[in-house]
Amino acid sequence: MLPFESEALREVVWWRYVGSAEGQAKWHAHIIVFFMEQRPSLRRCEELPWHLRKCRKWTTLRNVLVDLRTFDVMYNGEQIKGGLFSYWRALVRGPLYMSDEIEASIVLQSSNPHEPELLAEFSSRVYNASGPRTGSSDALQKVGASKSSAILTKSATLLPQTGNPLPRTYTSPTFSINSEGLPNKSIEYYIDGETIRESVGETGKPYFVSISGKSLEDNVEMMKLICKAPGVAGIELNLACPNVIGHPIIAYDMTQLRTVLKTVKSLKLSLPIGIKLPPYFDFIHYQQAAEIINEYNSTIDYIVTMNTVGNTLMLSPYSNEPVISPKGGYGGLSGPAVKPIALAQVRKFYSLLDSSIDIVGVGGVQSGQDVYDMVLCGAKMVQVGTCHWIEGANCFDRIVEEFEGILERKGVKDLEEIRGKLKDWSKAGAAIDRKGRKLEPKTAVGGAGGGKFQSTLDDRAFLLLACGVVVFTQVLCALLAQALGHLDVPWLAQLMDNLKK
Repeated sequence: MLPFESEALREVVWWRYVGSAEGQAKWHAHIIVFFMEQRPSLRRCEELPWHLRKCRKWTTLRNVLVDLRTFDVMYNGEQIKGGLFSYWRALVRGPLYMSDEIEASIVLQSSNPHEPELLAEFSSRVYNASGPRTGSSDALQKVGASKSSAILTKSATLLPQTGNPLPRTYTSPTFSINSEGLPNKSIEYYIDGETIRESVGETGKPYFVSISGKSLEDNVEMMKLICKAPGVAGIELNLACPNVIGHPIIAYDMTQLRTVLKTVKSLKLSLPIGIKLPPYFDFIHYQQAAEIINEYNSTIDYIVTMNTVGNTLMLSPYSNEPVISPKGGYGGLSGPAVKPIALAQVRKFYSLLDSSIDIVGVGGVQSGQDVYDMVLCGAKMVQVGTCHWIEGANCFDRIVEEFEGILERKGVKDLEEIRGKLKDWSKAGAAIDRKGRKLEPKTAVGGAGGGKFQSTLDDRAFLLLACGVVVFTQVLCALLAQALGHLDVPWLAQLMDNLKK
């Protein structure tokens, strides 16, 4: 009932009356009881299914949706018709036949790695990027056991590759550089039934395969192999790497890009396919790429934007050498520093691409707020790369929980309410921003609301402050003791004389 802009007030109310996952589950249950007693109405049809889904009461949700009066209201309601279909998609792939009694024993924010996922909608909208910690079934299994919505493999080639010589990666609190050279175990490994079973386990999460062949012919052969492999949900075709000697990265060469997409269309693949793009920096290049992709909107289901910012260089101040070995030290830039570039990619392509083509945002994501920002710019899904590399698969649990907390505090019930709804700059918005910044006790590497925090005081200032507190406490205690006549403190008397002087 609070205005959407009153973020500070919303936070106060949330922490005062909800404050935890258990409190959240309790209030959802109260609201369910209330609306179950009401007649079908637009308000009931908006609220009840959403709260049932949040509490994972699948059988009750199914019974509500098959009620003819409820169905009539939702199907004929222009604003909630889409919700009706999304709930049914969730039920089709969710634990439809699990009893409410069993579901009631599941904590809303369960950390159980085998908790059923709403596959049809990718409930958390967050999953791993291809690259770090994705090269083996052991690594992918950890992704699957986390709150990542899906599992994406390392970019595969036809034959195994060991990659570039070490050291080929460098990381800092604000950015990372890598020139890995696509080390991977080959396409045969990633589509092998045993690899898929070990990676997915009992989670039932969708398993996507990324490919980056050395030639168009390699990519065609791998796509055909993938479509024959049971258990694969989709393909991510990496067009952000150079394939032809003497030619630029495929997606930078518009002629190559059109040729590749035309070839993919001719294959008539049976699986959804997305293409991974490099970052663009000129609006005319966005326009050219989008026009070509739109020509093949019946073939391309989604784009992934963006890959690392290519050919960057970082030097060691001690050795006067690059921090990585391959290619003379040149490597792809990733991590928090590239988030503004990634947001721009998502936002621009959201405005240019056909609405049938979804956008997966990636670049600098390490907090729930980063995910929220990506969705606000137009992303339907969000990948995490460098943060996954540094923190491991546990980062997905943290990021998803932060993201869900933000949605809860902002009163967002459906991500379509905010997806692509970025507002233009305004004086009123700037005033809200200033107030929000004043309320932040700390600054986050990845943005407000999550990520790895850095103290607003540096270490030296903190030590000085701590020493001052200790000295002040000792002086205060000595003054108190002397005033009560219990202790004669010569050094204190000397200190007081010096102060008077």
